[in-house]
Amino acid sequence: MTYPDREKALILLKCWRSMKADIDLQTEVINKIFGASLDGGTYGLTMWAVFESYTITLGELLGDELDWLTWYAEENKMGKAKHPAGYDKKLKKINTLEDLLDLIEEGRKR
Repeated sequence: MTYPDREKALILLKCWRSMKADIDLQTEVINKIFGASLDGGTYGLTMWAVFESYTITLGELLGDELDWLTWYAEENKMGKAKHPAGYDKKLKKINTLEDLLDLIEEGRKR
């Protein structure tokens, strides 16, 4: 399979990160307006379902066989948690989209 080159992949990842940030912001604003979390309602479920579908599609496009995108977004808090990850016990902190792309590219070699 042919994957986007690194520059194009980083552009796609930046768009993905921006979409996540936009959803987080909109969710926060709506929750403040209504004084309660709407994540479990139709609006929240729909927004997160769209993001999850986008994440899965982007992962397939980039060759993310091990679902690093979901890990990065959820467990690693889009890099803010700085959790280590890697292969063969060679771990490094994953802070940036470049670090995330390194993981994905390494996974494609396996």
